Amino acid sequence: MTDVRKKGLFKICALAAAIVSSNSWASDDTFSVQRGIVGKGLGDDTYVLSASLIDSNAQITITDTQGFNSLQLIGGLSITGSIIAEDTMKLTLSNGAEITILGASSFSYILGGDPLAGTAGSSKTYQSFVSDALGASVPQSGTINGNGSEISSDGTAVVTAPSTGSSSKTVSVGEITAFGSVIVNGVHYDISSSSIETDDGTGSVTDLELGMQVTIEGEIDESAGEGVATSINYHATLEGPIESIDLAAQSFVVLAQTVNTDELTQFDNVTFDTLMVGNVVEVSGHVNSDGSILATRVDKQSDTAAEGSTVYRIAGDISNLDVNGETFTIGDLVVDYSSAEFFDLPEGGLIDGLSVVIESIQAPQTGVLTASKVTLEALTSGTEMTENQKMNLEGFIDSFVSGAEFTINDYPVITNDETSFRNGNADNLILGIRIKVKGSVDSEGRLLANEINFHKNSKIEIEGLVESVDQDEQTVTILGSTIKVDPDTRFQDHSDDKVREFGLDDIVSGDELEVRGYVSDDGILASRIKRHEGAADIDEEPIEHEVELSGFVESALLPELVVNGVTVTTTADSEFEDDQHNTITQEAFFDLIQVDDLVEIEGYYDSEGDGQLVVQSIEISTNDETDNTEVELEGSIDSFTSLTEFTVNGHQVTTSDDTEFSGAESGSLAEGVDVEVEGTQTMDGIIQADKISFEFKKELRVEATIDAIDQDAGTITVLGISVLINSDSHFTGKKTLADLEEGDFVRIKGYENPELANQIVATTVHQQGNGNGKKKLTLKGYAADIASPNFSILGVQVFSTDSTGFEIDDDDINLASFFQNLSAGDLVTVKGSLSEGEEAGLQATSIELEQDDNEEEGEDSSDSDTPDDEDAEDSDNPDDGE
Repeated sequence: MTDVRKKGLFKICALAAAIVSSNSWASDDTFSVQRGIVGKGLGDDTYVLSASLIDSNAQITITDTQGFNSLQLIGGLSITGSIIAEDTMKLTLSNGAEITILGASSFSYILGGDPLAGTAGSSKTYQSFVSDALGASVPQSGTINGNGSEISSDGTAVVTAPSTGSSSKTVSVGEITAFGSVIVNGVHYDISSSSIETDDGTGSVTDLELGMQVTIEGEIDESAGEGVATSINYHATLEGPIESIDLAAQSFVVLAQTVNTDELTQFDNVTFDTLMVGNVVEVSGHVNSDGSILATRVDKQSDTAAEGSTVYRIAGDISNLDVNGETFTIGDLVVDYSSAEFFDLPEGGLIDGLSVVIESIQAPQTGVLTASKVTLEALTSGTEMTENQKMNLEGFIDSFVSGAEFTINDYPVITNDETSFRNGNADNLILGIRIKVKGSVDSEGRLLANEINFHKNSKIEIEGLVESVDQDEQTVTILGSTIKVDPDTRFQDHSDDKVREFGLDDIVSGDELEVRGYVSDDGILASRIKRHEGAADIDEEPIEHEVELSGFVESALLPELVVNGVTVTTTADSEFEDDQHNTITQEAFFDLIQVDDLVEIEGYYDSEGDGQLVVQSIEISTNDETDNTEVELEGSIDSFTSLTEFTVNGHQVTTSDDTEFSGAESGSLAEGVDVEVEGTQTMDGIIQADKISFEFKKELRVEATIDAIDQDAGTITVLGISVLINSDSHFTGKKTLADLEEGDFVRIKGYENPELANQIVATTVHQQGNGNGKKKLTLKGYAADIASPNFSILGVQVFSTDSTGFEIDDDDINLASFFQNLSAGDLVTVKGSLSEGEEAGLQATSIELEQDDNEEEGEDSSDSDTPDDEDAEDSDNPDDGE
């Protein structure tokens, strides 16, 4: 076994001794100090401190006990504070650098001058330097706080008062919630001069992603909530292939560790529903007291493991250490460390309870992982912290003595009468609760909590168009509901702009947002804001935008409810479900619903009516946090045995005579069809479907005059295209099929009928008055029958010329380039007028080809309402989010 130790984890004194013993040059040297630990050894050496050379926020230690040595402070150096002991001194410079001088009484101090130019300065002893430059006296014991000083080139020094700014050195452990530069635990850190370390070594800002759990060292101004990071460390909590998936619990297993997800888990390259057994994932998250992991980020690395190249990685606490057999366990995983290299371990070596990171390139065999590397995890004990060091921690209480004494991430935390609480109180502190703690380290290395913030589940969901933004009040209004943001709100931009440093400042009226949040003392507080589309990219009227709302009922009187302060109107055509997914009548729903029930609503705003949200579907969501059998799954049928047995995203689904189908009949089930399955998960993981909704792509659109209406068949004809109106179609403007007339100009959105080619099944019908041949026609659909310069959509011939405007993903191109890129099945939007030639069709004035997906795969987070593991049955538990 090889033991490789990094200098950064040794104590300063030990490092100083090592430097002196190994750097034993006898020459006299002049050394310009920039960063790190400095000591030249034998000879009479001069250490030059120059404001132009010392790195910002550098941590510098100078030690040299051999020869007659000097520190030369060049003119222009600005000292903002000092700490003085009998034989040690720390100077804080104006650029944030800190210089610690060990054996300070043995140095002489030269003020001003220039050794490179041969200009002499004013030489002083340690005592006279402290007196003349810092306005203090060297203590005989203990430490004192000295003043600052402005060093002049003529050898004089002007004593200045120490800086009174609120900036302080801080270690922060938590989740990256937004960028700008990086936001962790509600603090905006400038990372322009920070080092970044990842599992792969030295990294850059582009290696950092939302949801990653990081350790940041730096300095923060607590009053401004801003900081400057000097180092950022990221190490995955878990990496390897998925061994099993529990849909009902919204969890999966990797390397024998159970990984839970929640509504705020950030997914990359995958969603929870599309995860499959065998996928290799990297997980970042919090380890709970029971050893399970709550993932804040899940990144799919590959579809399957590759022998020799897939990295298996796990971070956790050692238990069941067997020094003879050279094994230990992390959770339920056995680790064989007999052939491992060791990095940064304490002098005592491996012990039970030590937090380590394990790496291997060999797949576990019979439950045993053979480690190639064992590394000490970054923050494991108070010995790495100094008294009064500021510290922010996020995680689960993993051991608990009392509300005044517990640990988070194995780090000891204490409270006192001065500790303040948000979203809870001291009585809510229990084993397994998830909290954020801000405080400072005491003399025993414990974190004394100044503030504790309890995590609350984000059961409220609002999706719609922004009505207003108030930067002063830090609020955004959607569906008439005002939502507040705070420094902990997560921001994600999934629009075409994909702004990395996305925040409230980037949101404007008309943006389409999805908000997750909870009810706080100040109203609805956003935990996450996700932008799906920017206002400039929405080429439809707001009336056509579907909205979603999930929250708690405040009042209910047929036919209206108030949810999260939003009044919603139901109709007899709305679809109603109870908490068992059973379809019920409007009257039965209102008999069943109660105040504080959690409901999920899909609908639209009737801006031409009374401005209320009209419900298309409403479901009572179970609030029973002990019920782990109900399942909702969206995906494609990837294997098909029969109408009663098939798989979706690798999960086995069965149907019965009681299964309800929406959007199409059961006969439309087939391999490749997209569906949403609601049902119950059996003990062996099979989903017994209560309801299956067909999720056909709703990307088709046509805007034109109605040519014909067939009330009996429930169809209208537009541009020669048959449009089916069914019970799932919702109307704006004129309210029903019976109200429509030939000659009305309509905007239709929908999908192609799987049972009848070239027919649109309408999801939205918006009547815009009588056409009179004056409105520009629009057709959006999939290209077919391509023969430049023409093609067809849904059987309608599209004609183009050199004067037609062509675009591919907003880039203008010519006719020839457009048809070189156009393929059958591509989604295109055509605007134009009826052809005046011999052939009927659409004469295009503009054609746009959409090649990029509107939203990258997997950027959606899990929308599970599965509670965190720390939820207690007591209704006073702050995690209830109600």
